[in-house]
Parts: sequence; structure tokens; C-alpha cells
Amino acid sequence: MGRITEKELFERHGIKNPGNVYYNLPVPELYEEVVRRGEGMIAEGGTLVAYTGSHTGRSPQDRFIVKEPGSEEGILWGPVNKPISREHFDSLYAKITAYFEGRDIFVRDLYVCADNDYKMPVRVINEYAWHNVFVNNLFIRPTPEELPHKHVGFTVISAPGVAADPETDPALVVNTPPSLDAVSLDPPAGTVETVFVCQPEGWADPDPADVEQCWFEWYLDGALAGDGPTLAAPAFARGSVVQCQATPIDDEATGPTRWSSQGIVANTPPELAAASLEPI
Repeated sequence: MGRITEKELFERHGIKNPGNVYYNLPVPELYEEVVRRGEGMIAEGGTLVAYTGSHTGRSPQDRFIVKEPGSEEGILWGPVNKPISREHFDSLYAKITAYFEGRDIFVRDLYVCADNDYKMPVRVINEYAWHNVFVNNLFIRPTPEELPHKHVGFTVISAPGVAADPETDPALVVNTPPSLDAVSLDPPAGTVETVFVCQPEGWADPDPADVEQCWFEWYLDGALAGDGPTLAAPAFARGSVVQCQATPIDDEATGPTRWSSQGIVANTPPELAAASLEPI
């Protein structure tokens, strides 16, 4: 197995003067580094135990993607996929690479996709040893003869010790989610022939460029019955309970969901088209 050089780390990834570079360490050695650094412990049976602290899951509203001509048409921009400029990305990237100067890093070359027609070489650079154990379990492991990667198709850099600051890091433009005061049904009650309309009230957004938008869901007797601003027959029956919820959205975030009061589908009185007299 070959090694990765500091020259390659700088030329390919912009990382210069790191501390120790641990490249594709065997798992037992990674375990030793985890314990030595106080990142985790080894439980009964050899299981590695580590704690994430307050960050216990993914943060879907903190994903930023560089908006550039080569890929922007293929990305669904919105509350999850948020655009940033190349200049903003470069600013944050420089902050991360500067953070690694003098710090130990754990580098791992791996693959994604088992199909040889689509297999991609991936390089993961971690601040923490236990994160390097995790990606070793997550991705496909190369043979020693395949290392190091001659070509890197995708690079993942994990630096949880870097704290981005909205005041100084231009990529973090803070968006304020929109809000609603209330939601009402129009009409508040009806019959099996009624078309109910979900009416958002008091939509507000401090960001003046955001367009007023809402996501609607309808519930009939407690079960999801549809989306969109209206709900109509033939879903109703006499005595059915109708309720809608509206969630305000802008291009980047969702606000708190509001529920309407419950509407009751009442009895529909019978009708006659006409009446006539006939002699007896």
C-alpha cells in the first residue's frame, strides 16, 4: 500500500503543514487512536462507543451547494439545497484548510458503488479518528494494491471543530423563515358537495424578496386526504371531520405549521327538481 504525501494534500486539497497524517490506518490502530484521544471507548465485545454530544442527527437545513452553470439546472433548489456563490465556498474552504494546519488528520481512500461501470474513488479527510472508523464501515474498501487513489472523484472533508460565524463568514446568509398567524376553513362547515378552501391568515416574512407560498395538507377523520389549497367530494360522508394544515415556505426554509379548526360535513337536505299536479 502506498502513502499520501503532504505535497499531494496541499496541491489537491489545499491542506498545508498538518500535524500527523494517518492514511488508511488499520481499524485496530484507529481504535487505539480513538481511545488515546478520548474520543470514545471500547465496550464489551469490541464495539466502539462514541458520543456526538448535542448534535445527534443530520441538519438538513444546513446544506449549501455552489450555484454554477455546470450543475445548477440539475439541482432542486429550496429549503434543503441552498445556493451559495463560488466566492462564499472558497472563503469557508480557506477557513477549514487553515484550521488543519498543525493538527492531526485521518485520511481514507475508499469507493462508492460496487458496479465497476459506476464505481467512484472517494477520499475522506477527518479531524476525528472515530469518524474515520465510521466511513471505513460506510464505503467500499480498496485493496492495498489500489492505494493511494490516482484519481479522486469526490472529496469529503469533515472538520467539526470549525465554528462558522454568520457575522464573518459570508456564506452564512441567515434566512428568516416565514410565519402564519392562523389558518381557517372556508366555509367552516359544509355538506358532501362542499368544496373546502384552506385560508392562510397573516403570512409574514421579514425577508422582503421572499414570495408568499404555503404547503397544504388535508385530513379527513384524522387520515391524510390530499394536498393543495382545496378539498372536494367524493371523499366526504355525512359526519366526516375535515381539517387542514398550512406550512409557510420560502425558497430556503419552512415556518411553523398552523392548523385550522375542524369542519363537520353535515346532512345534505333532499331536493326536488320540480313539482306538478295531476288529476285524480
